[in-house]
Amino acid sequence: MKKKYNVRSQVTPKIGKTILKLSTLSLSMMCLTMAQAAETEQSSNDDKPVKVVKVAVTGSSIKGVAAQSASPITIVKVEEILKQGVTTTEEALAKISANQSNFVTASNVGASKTAGSAANLRALGANKTLVLLNGRRLAANAYDSGVTNLNIIPLAMLDRIEVLRDGASSIYGTDAIGGVINFITKKQFTGLNLTAGYQKPEQKGGEQQDYSIFGGFGDLDENGYNVFGVVDYRKGDDVMAKDRKVSRRGGLL
Repeated sequence: MKKKYNVRSQVTPKIGKTILKLSTLSLSMMCLTMAQAAETEQSSNDDKPVKVVKVAVTGSSIKGVAAQSASPITIVKVEEILKQGVTTTEEALAKISANQSNFVTASNVGASKTAGSAANLRALGANKTLVLLNGRRLAANAYDSGVTNLNIIPLAMLDRIEVLRDGASSIYGTDAIGGVINFITKKQFTGLNLTAGYQKPEQKGGEQQDYSIFGGFGDLDENGYNVFGVVDYRKGDDVMAKDRKVSRRGGLL
């Protein structure tokens, strides 16, 4: 007699366990996907800009470098000044409101032993404004030991002008009570630059002409050197008393 085996009762539980495992895996993957979607939505909400309240710090004990300062500094780029038709350093400083100098080159007419053109920050006097060239003091003129003649600085070779509008006597001395003006020259220049100007008053006398030749050669990166120089020539004609109606008759009114 042949024996019969009940195969169905042995295979069915295995298939049921496999389906249960697959269902559990699918449910786990579904939960993981939903969690990732929720996390992505939350991160997208976090990327929105948050308004920050402006905080004004009036004092701090945090250590900082010496270069950081609260002193008001005005930086004037010479390229922007030249676009305004300025040709001299004296005219460039006249564009800065902190400079209140009333002694310019035209003030030398009829006078002797004058300082030429001087800077005067905060109207404290020309001898209270320190003039630097690349961070170093410039020699004063021969007639006033505390004033530097601005006409000795060619505008063509300057890159920018830094003006410290506040007193800096604690750093530079008493000649910087009014402030400090630092002229920064170009680091290198290649080529040739020619400028010329001419001014003629409506009446006779007082013509002014200026010529400037600025050139250089060499490259610091390729050649390891750069040489540049400037030749600046300016001339102002005399104004005679007879050339003006107000002074033609002398002291007789």
